This record gives sequence, structure tokens and C-alpha cells, in this order.
Amino acid sequence: MQKVDAQNWHLSDGSQFESGIETKDTHSGAACAYLKSIAQNPKDFGFISKSISPKEHFGKRLKMSAWVRTALAKGASAQLWLRVDGDWEEKAGCFDNMYKRRIRGTTGWTEHDVEVDVPSASTLIVFGVLLNGSGQVWIDDVLLQTIGTIAVSR
Repeated sequence: MQKVDAQNWHLSDGSQFESGIETKDTHSGAACAYLKSIAQNPKDFGFISKSISPKEHFGKRLKMSAWVRTALAKGASAQLWLRVDGDWEEKAGCFDNMYKRRIRGTTGWTEHDVEVDVPSASTLIVFGVLLNGSGQVWIDDVLLQTIGTIAVSR
């Protein structure tokens, strides 16, 4: 199990989105990370991300859980995402972005999670939260943990 620090998230697009650290209204602890749109109607989605080595997770199922709070405009959504990069032909099970269970509207702190397989040929694990449209999303208490093994380690 690995708890992820609220500091040092990578921002995808500084022209339409900003990210930072919030010290008030956190889920727990002293700080949480946030992502918000600064353009009136962002043309693309923005995200914050971190990456880790996959070595300790080879052949395992990895779960990322986080507490998320949102203040989103109509039509906007937020999603946790988790991706495993590597050199293999079949990538099924190596990406989850909550596509069918997006977060919409204004929500209080709610726990969400995403899961992926980590094949032995994996080269990087990348994870974060994304924002489609206008609004703001906060993320706190991010946890990465293995939750089992995978049948085939491609």
C-alpha cells in the first residue's frame, strides 16, 4: 500500500487549467491537490498526474482510490484515471478512467477508485484526476494498493 503525497502533481495544460494545493476543506490532513479550469469554456480536458515504477506491482491488479470533491458546471465531469504503459500487444485491463461513471455537478468528499492490471512487460504507471469542461475538482487521500494477481502476465 502506498499513500500519495498531495504535493508535486504534473499539470497537463497551463493555458486552460491550473492546479495547486488547498489547505482548507481537505478530506483529511493538512493539504489536498486541486485542478480547475481558468478558461471560460476549455476546448479540451485537463489533468494532473504522477507516475511511479511498476516493478513492485508486476503480475498484480492495482487499485487507486481517492477522495474527490467537485464544483462542476453543467455538462462538465471529473474522473480518476490510472494507466499502465508497456510494450505488449494486448492492452486490455491496463487503463481505467471512470468513463462510464464520471463525476458530475457539485459533490462533497466521496471515495472513488479505478483498477488496472500490471503486466510484467510494464514500463510505467501513470495516474491522476481529469476535468472535462468548466469547474474545479479536489483530490485527497490517494492510495495505491495491489488487490490480487492477474491470470496472465503479458
